[in-house]
Amino acid sequence: MNVEQLRADTPGCAHHAHLNNAGAGLMPTPVLEAMRSHLDLEAELGGYEAAEARAGALAQAYAPLGELVGVPPRPVAVTAPAPP
Repeated sequence: MNVEQLRADTPGCAHHAHLNNAGAGLMPTPVLEAMRSHLDLEAELGGYEAAEARAGALAQAYAPLGELVGVPPRPVAVTAPAPP
């Protein structure tokens, strides 16, 4: 994927240059869609039940994340972001 494609898939890039990526970068459309989908599921099932229903998807993310940073899946950790 090239930079133009990435910018086109990130709605906030159309309005300004956002340089505060260390704290929280602009979200691309696939991330927004996944978050909205999960919030809809939480509204339907409840928070804990939605987390349980999506646990398999999270488990499948470790191998690609490890590959992205060049490590095996085992040491990869998914955590909440730091507060502002």
